[in-house]
Amino acid sequence: MALPYTSILAGASGQSGYTIPYSCRFVSGNSAYLNRTPPGTGDRQKWTLSAWVKKCDITNLRDLFCTATSGDRIAYFNSTGGGFTAACGIYIEINNAQIFGSAASFRDTSAWYHIVVAADTTQVTAANRVRVYVNNVQMFDIGTNSMPAQNTNCTFNTTVEHRINRGPASNYNDQYISNFYWIDGQQLTPSSFGQTNTSGVWVPKAYSGAYGTNGFLMEFLNSAALGTDTSGNGNTFTSNGLVAGDQMTDTPTLNYCNIGVLNQIGSAAGDITFGNLKSLHSAAVSAGFKQLGSWEDLTSGKWYWEAQILSQNFQYPYVGVVSTGGGATKKYGNYSGSSGANWSGWGWEVGATISSGLSYGDTTNTTTTAGDWSTTYAVNDYAMVALDLDNNKIYFGKNGTWLDSGNPAAGTGYAGSLLNSPTYAYTPYFGNYGSSLMLNFGSTAFAYTPPTGFSRLRTANLPAPAIKDGSAHFQTALHTGTGSALTINQSGNSTFTSDFVWTKGRSGATNHVLSNVISGTGKYLSSNATTAETTDAQALTAFGAGSISYGTLAAANTNAATYVDWMWKGGGAGVSNTSGSITSTVSANTTAGISIVKWTGTAANATVGHGLGVAPKFMILKPNAVTEWPVYHGSLANTEYTALNTTAAKATGATYWNSTTPASSVFSIGSSTNTNNTLGMIAYCFAEVAGFSKFGAYTGNGSADGPFICTGFKPAFIIVKRTDSTSDWRIYDTTMRTYNVNDRYLAANGPDLEAAGGDNGFDIVSNGFKSRNSSVGTNASGGTMIYAAFASNPFGGIGAAPATAR
Repeated sequence: MALPYTSILAGASGQSGYTIPYSCRFVSGNSAYLNRTPPGTGDRQKWTLSAWVKKCDITNLRDLFCTATSGDRIAYFNSTGGGFTAACGIYIEINNAQIFGSAASFRDTSAWYHIVVAADTTQVTAANRVRVYVNNVQMFDIGTNSMPAQNTNCTFNTTVEHRINRGPASNYNDQYISNFYWIDGQQLTPSSFGQTNTSGVWVPKAYSGAYGTNGFLMEFLNSAALGTDTSGNGNTFTSNGLVAGDQMTDTPTLNYCNIGVLNQIGSAAGDITFGNLKSLHSAAVSAGFKQLGSWEDLTSGKWYWEAQILSQNFQYPYVGVVSTGGGATKKYGNYSGSSGANWSGWGWEVGATISSGLSYGDTTNTTTTAGDWSTTYAVNDYAMVALDLDNNKIYFGKNGTWLDSGNPAAGTGYAGSLLNSPTYAYTPYFGNYGSSLMLNFGSTAFAYTPPTGFSRLRTANLPAPAIKDGSAHFQTALHTGTGSALTINQSGNSTFTSDFVWTKGRSGATNHVLSNVISGTGKYLSSNATTAETTDAQALTAFGAGSISYGTLAAANTNAATYVDWMWKGGGAGVSNTSGSITSTVSANTTAGISIVKWTGTAANATVGHGLGVAPKFMILKPNAVTEWPVYHGSLANTEYTALNTTAAKATGATYWNSTTPASSVFSIGSSTNTNNTLGMIAYCFAEVAGFSKFGAYTGNGSADGPFICTGFKPAFIIVKRTDSTSDWRIYDTTMRTYNVNDRYLAANGPDLEAAGGDNGFDIVSNGFKSRNSSVGTNASGGTMIYAAFASNPFGGIGAAPATAR
């Protein structure tokens, strides 16, 4: 029987015009899988699999689809081996022979992947015999293996048992699957099952072709028979280890919150199960308090979720929120007694003794109590949480009753007082030590009715993003030099006229080339050098519509050398701005929070108009003189700065910003000639725009399982600098390195060619990035790193399609 959620699905597809109502949750601990033995043989040489999957397990070799014998399988290779170079890639066998393994590590558990595997072994060209696509991007890596011989007969589409979510042996996967198509007799492309929407997001569409003899479609519309084939072929599978509750409304068009595997702290493998909604920790696993962050940083809105208490074996579990910004010392700190341990938020102990209910929180690390928190909890009770970020309150309840006369809908009665949002962002938080919880963010029916005005945690309920298509304001291009006049075209979903262009050689040691529309063509600065602006007619020759052009400048156009071009949209030709005490010329894009500012300094305290209408959080300055590149970052004090051209740690510079934080119309400069030079100044200013740009800081942990930084979007560009010690300004983007594990960077402060990190760099995923190294420059234990990031697409939001997993 279908769950009663039809009314909430309207418009959830985010511009695709097609909505998927259900998925199936497969739980390995329940030995959950579907199986069918075809009664007859279909086409053994041509077939296509298309499925949307939301991964939960990223630690083991697990199957998506296979035959029980003879070794045809499509799986995720979640540990290094088999001739493949990375964990968590796509892994394929035909007749027991390994034929494919993607070098990408698909570890994003917060969003959905679209996987297409299409075979035609009759193809003359070996590389075309099995094609693998993820989110409409073809994967070409085959490791040390090779494609099957021409005209190979596969075991797929024979009378051997076929399995979904179980391997040839008894290995089961933890994942959600939605719209699982099997096409017998055709090698298709992803365009048969999906399309790019107007914002550049790959989204599902209905398939309209033939299925063939053994073809089927799993839409999971019938909770009582989840293996029902809805293609019309009647090729229904037998359900094993699945129950009606495994029919979920978490789908590619309506992505729900679950426990973020990439941002959990202190949890061992197996702690997170049941579609990443069950938090389990046994005291025998390891000592300490297990802490689990979740999904997305929230700054506004009213949100409701529940946690059912499954066990209280050692110490009672906690539910609540933790801050991810403002004055919080840690995103997810370590609980220690009653100290709060440097995290800001509210955690509510839901236990069986009178001490339960203490609310830990605030930046002073004190334990606070108020109201009647003596309510006790037993196994199978439900803890209720209502988070009201519009009024900075949090309410707790038990089994349908809000504690101490709280009334979230009316905003009355006792509630915990949160620190001011949006300076502080919050995320759902769970802690357990020898106990377990089952979380529900709304993808199945709640046990109790949410308060009026409070929403489920899903992407369709997040605030509408101001920018749905990041490529309309920022793009990366790659080009190969020719040594003669060259035009480089943008290739993103949208195009624009660039106003700030940053070019760097990848294959050779060259200076950076930074050009802007106010200075004009034929002029540039180099971020790795202290030199003044260079005039060269062979530098950038045109800020074109959807393109840029270079002359023969060696640093940007040496024959056969490779380059990267980062392009930002400003406001076109500069206009006079008199908001500050110094008149400036400004090219401002207020939608995307980007402005280019040029002025002549006075060497005396002053203000300069930037034209953004909101305060910038990140500013890069350069005098037209032989001197450094001062950088302002909102995570540093207004008496501090860093220099883009050096590896040096942050420094004190009270005369740089006149000890004044930027305002909505102006930024301040002191008497330093590095920020207020009479020979002229240029500044690149960026204000934070939710869903498009983010400028923050994080503390390293010195581990390959590094901190997760939630940006609220799929990053396209990230620059990171350690501020408490020397390090490069490392630049990563998703065009130079298309895989989610980004181990290649360029240093803004040096001329060096593109460097392989040698330490796995960052996982760049649908809603942020996670350090995968112990590098002193990006994840030194206890080190402080600042960053700036720009989006390809927002994670979601009202009217926006959910970002695909990466």
